[in-house]
Parts: sequence; C-alpha cells; structure tokens
Amino acid sequence: MITVGVDIVELSRIRRAVRRSGAGFLNRVMGPAERLAAHRRGLEDAVAVAACLTVKEAVIKALGGLPRGTSLQEICVLLDRSGVRLEFRGALARLMAQRGLQRAWAACDWQGDLALATVVLEFGGKGSGGGSDAEPGTGHAGDEGPGRGNELGCPSPGDLPD
Repeated sequence: MITVGVDIVELSRIRRAVRRSGAGFLNRVMGPAERLAAHRRGLEDAVAVAACLTVKEAVIKALGGLPRGTSLQEICVLLDRSGVRLEFRGALARLMAQRGLQRAWAACDWQGDLALATVVLEFGGKGSGGGSDAEPGTGHAGDEGPGRGNELGCPSPGDLPD
C-alpha cells in the first residue's frame, strides 16, 4: 500500500514565529539532529523550521493522522546535500515497522513565500502487520528507502527567498 501526504506553509508566518518565539519555537519543531543537519546545510532558522514542519505534517497526513501514543518529535527530518532524509524514532518507529514500512520518500521545495513538502510512504508485507526490512529504532528501510535522499531534494540556500 502506498500513502501520500502533502503540506504547504507560508515562509513569512514561520519567520514571524521564529522572531517572536526564538529558540523555544525551534526546539518544539526540531530536535538536535535536525538542527545540526540544517546548520551544516547553511539554512536560516526559519527555512529549516518550515522544511521540517511541512515534511512532518506531510508524514502525518500520509498516515491519516498522528497515531495515538506518538509525537511530532518522533519524526526526524534531516536536511542534507542529497535532499530530505526521514527517520522515525521511538513508538512511531515501532508502529511503522509493525505496519510494514518498506520505503519513505520526502521532497520539499520553495516558491516565493510558500514551502511545500510531499511524503510518500510504502507499506508492504501481508496486511498491516506484514514484514518490514526497517532497521529497529530508526524507521529506515533499505539503502534506497526512507531517508536516502530524494529526486527533488531541497533547494540550496542560494535558491531560497530572502
């Protein structure tokens, strides 16, 4: 089974939220690994938050909602030079493995004041509890599966709006 989630956000709203709330807002949306990956990529805080938030919301939509007993922080969005890398942690990683997650793809892009993310989740095996080649604790599935980059990737900092 394949599920798809899409989310869009206005960068100007995220920039205002970052200015207003600073580190508090960043820490609610992004974990330490996500902040480090965005910093290494050279992304400004608001753009990194927008990318992480839209991808996380797209994951939630692909799942049909955030499963009970899981949290937004269990979706880890790592922005690197090859694109978007997804990791699932904690209870969500266990749930994804139980559901038979085989692959997950994520893409994000910007145009003007809008940031858009698309996530595709591929579940395999027999029914909802089918087999998975996901690595325990990470939600990764195979070398070309979740989090191994994507076709579109995220734009380089020079491509982003001012």
